[in-house]
Amino acid sequence: MKTKSKFTPPDKQGFTVKDGKLYEFNKDSVEVTRAWPPARYCKTKKKPFWRCAPIHESSLRQQALEYSIRREQGRPVSIDAKINIEDTPSKREKIEKLNAKRRKWIPAIAAFYDLIPLEAREKMFCRDDHAWNICSFYARCPGASEFMRNAPAIGYMLSNFPVFRKKLSKRWEAVRRIMPKPRRKILAWLGWPDSEAVAKLLSKIEYDACFNKELLMLRALIRKEPEIIKPLSHLKSIDYITLDIIFKRSYRSKASWRFLNELSELYRNAVKGEGSAYNSYKLFKDTLFMERLLMVQRGPIQSITHLRKRHDRAVEDANRHEISEMDKSKQYPVPPVPAPPATEDFEIIPLDSPVKLYLEAREQHNCVFSVYNESVQNSNGNIYIYSLRKPERATVLVRFDYENNTFWPAEVKGPMNTEVSTETISKLSSWLNACGLKSKSSGIDDVDMTDRILPAFPLTVPGEDGFHISHLSTLANLLAEMRRFGVEENKELISFILKGQFYIFLMDVPELAMLLVNRGKGGAFSYSARRMYGGSALRYETEARIDQWLDEAVLHNLRRGGQGQMSFDFMEIKISVQIGQFHEIKAG
Repeated sequence: MKTKSKFTPPDKQGFTVKDGKLYEFNKDSVEVTRAWPPARYCKTKKKPFWRCAPIHESSLRQQALEYSIRREQGRPVSIDAKINIEDTPSKREKIEKLNAKRRKWIPAIAAFYDLIPLEAREKMFCRDDHAWNICSFYARCPGASEFMRNAPAIGYMLSNFPVFRKKLSKRWEAVRRIMPKPRRKILAWLGWPDSEAVAKLLSKIEYDACFNKELLMLRALIRKEPEIIKPLSHLKSIDYITLDIIFKRSYRSKASWRFLNELSELYRNAVKGEGSAYNSYKLFKDTLFMERLLMVQRGPIQSITHLRKRHDRAVEDANRHEISEMDKSKQYPVPPVPAPPATEDFEIIPLDSPVKLYLEAREQHNCVFSVYNESVQNSNGNIYIYSLRKPERATVLVRFDYENNTFWPAEVKGPMNTEVSTETISKLSSWLNACGLKSKSSGIDDVDMTDRILPAFPLTVPGEDGFHISHLSTLANLLAEMRRFGVEENKELISFILKGQFYIFLMDVPELAMLLVNRGKGGAFSYSARRMYGGSALRYETEARIDQWLDEAVLHNLRRGGQGQMSFDFMEIKISVQIGQFHEIKAG
């Protein structure tokens, strides 16, 4: 006669590693995880018998994986979190407690991961999305390592194939059956076009760029615009920066395949500093932004050298434009963080007028005036520019951090956008931390208008499953969501919304974002989107749903005359002057 299984509450809660297994003891459950081949069993108070369960991410997984990988490779291993000179005693105490926990548990958890082959561990590292799916792919599918080495994008999709092919049972059996087939047939099975050109294109994608969202976006783009395959076939490799440019039509039209190849080469060679792929991409975006502000139409950028020349030319064109009489009479908001008295080793000056910012741009040979003039004027002091004189010459962008409710040095650049020393960054951080100032309200709440009802949107708002948008119909709700999304409470923008020239929507499905719709001439609408705290652009498929919503409402001339732009610039040149920080709501 079988004995009925019972659940006995553990004496102590926590986790331990024994015989290569990770044991986790909670008040109402016990979980046992095996790393290779991966499996997890659990028993709970409500269900007091052992059963299989999905593996979830354990505490300190990233640090333990890194420790395990580096130790096997014979590379230096560091466990402790760094303590900085400017850290307060209380912060130092917290870091010391954290380091004590790391010293105790990271080597133990690393022993758990040591059972996984090194190649699989390296692919799992820095993968918050489905790291254990990758491990299972290696463990349960012979030939997985070959896919991950030669065609990482296809291997990654096979390890996470329910994302790309729905409603299939016996998961790993299905993957094992499809793996021996030609790669174009595998791609067709995963929802891609059955084409050798697509198979060759996907084989060029670097593993670092393989994420579910990016691959779904690329699949949707190729389905919608198959003509894009031919120009992309010239690329030698595709990394996350290249994909970001591909996904934005306004960027894609200005980037030649030669330029993209040079960016990818910088990325593959891990070039650091000013000449890195990331900084070159940032220079690319700044250049296009300045050219749009100047209403300059130029052809695609052909190379990194050509990019630098175009950027320098855009800066010169911007700085040659004299400040209007209106700008000369304007003053920026009061500096949010007062400048301390100058000392022998630190001196910083707030640029409190357009004239001072303009002269700073000329002296430093940068684009700070053309990019940030309107932002500083309309941000209510939550974005500000300072001129650093000591310990070295630099232009400092100070921005309000909505998560930590304080100010921080968001960007610090020397003459001609050169990098500054870490000591300079440390002194700037110490100065801002010592002030301890918080963001100031715009004063809208002080006016007796927060109960105002906003004009109704004239079109039907979608609310079906998979796509849900709600119109923010009261000023109180609008202000609350603007603060939550990190958008400045700009009175001029509020006045446009009260007049019915702008409408604000909250999209919660398929992504959380704030949508701004602008009524233009002739009844046409332009729109833009902002994710939480100014995050990256929406997914391609989400953009398509918004397009469909507006198209079905018989609004044919949307965004740039109905040309179907993928980017969310929505007339930055004109609108950004009116609504301040919303000029940052552009693609990326």
